[in-house]
Formats: sequence, structure tokens, C-alpha cells
Amino acid sequence: MNHGMNHSTGRSLGQQRRTGLRRAGILAGAARLRDRLAHRLHHGRMLRAGRPNDTDEQVEQHVSARMERQAVLARENAPFLWAVVDEVALRRPVGEAKVMHGQLARLVEAVRNPRIKILIVPLSVGAHAGLAGHFVIAEFDGAPDIVYLETAARAQISDQPDVVKACTLAFDTLRAEALGPKASLELMSEVMETWS
Repeated sequence: MNHGMNHSTGRSLGQQRRTGLRRAGILAGAARLRDRLAHRLHHGRMLRAGRPNDTDEQVEQHVSARMERQAVLARENAPFLWAVVDEVALRRPVGEAKVMHGQLARLVEAVRNPRIKILIVPLSVGAHAGLAGHFVIAEFDGAPDIVYLETAARAQISDQPDVVKACTLAFDTLRAEALGPKASLELMSEVMETWS
């Protein structure tokens, strides 16, 4: 399993200065939680659901890799983050109500950072480009963009121009279908209260 190394360029996602991140897909990893244990349990439940044959050790490796990638946002001079999240991810119970409320509270808090934009694709959109799978596009200073793709079977990193182009088009399409920043914040706050 490849969690962070691009073998064609030898670059690790954490080694170079990222200028921007564009992510589309599920809620996981979009905002930093203060309660690390709750965070690990939440991600572990999500991964276990999608990877029922993985051992506990493999799930822990996946969770650790996600948390390492997430730590990039806490760095000084952190990259800009544009996240597009399906409304279903806000409403699907993964853990108890207190955990879900906490997840959404962190997202609401995160968007106060001017370097973070979280847009919600509302249920009314129906089928959309994000249903094909979770991905992150990492932009670097003086280097080509890299795409991180995560599926039920594996995670992979690619700098192949056709892959980057396809993910960029999917992201731009999702961003066009999503609510704007203010409406997204209002929806996140509204759904958060349903988890009280």
C-alpha cells in the first residue's frame, strides 16, 4: 500500500511545500479534531466499513496515514484547502451523535480559517462526479500537481497528466455544483444541530 510516496518522482506528499489542496469525497480528514482518540475511532469505523478484510494493524496504518496527511493543515504557511463534501457525509451516522456533532463543529470551526474553504454538494444535485471516488489534488511550488486517489481496494498517488486532468475536471465540476462558502457553512451548522 502506498500512503504517500510518488514512485515516478520520488516525492513524498509531506516533503515538498504544498501551495494548495483540492479534495473531493467523504468527510474524513477535512478538519483537524482536538480529541485524537475520537478522531482515530471515527476514522477506524469508516475504514473498517469500507475494508472489512483488513486486519486491525492495516486499519491503524490507514488511520495514521490519514492523520499525517491532515497534519499538513496545521503547519505554519499551510496550503490552501478547497474541500468539496457530499451532504450525505454530513448526515450519515458514523459513530454516536456526540462524535458526529464534534466532527461538524470542527468543520464549522475550520472554515473560519481564510485558507480553508469547505463546499457542500447538496442532496438536490443528485448524481455527481464525486460519486466515482475520493481524491485529493496537491499543488506544489515549482512542481507538477499530484493526485491522491483512495478506493476501497487501495490508495495511490499519481502525477500522470491524464489522471491529474481528469481529477481537476471532476473537482471543478463538483465545485460548480456545490453551494457557495456561506450557504455551505449554514448547511453544516444546521446539520450539526441535528446531531445534538
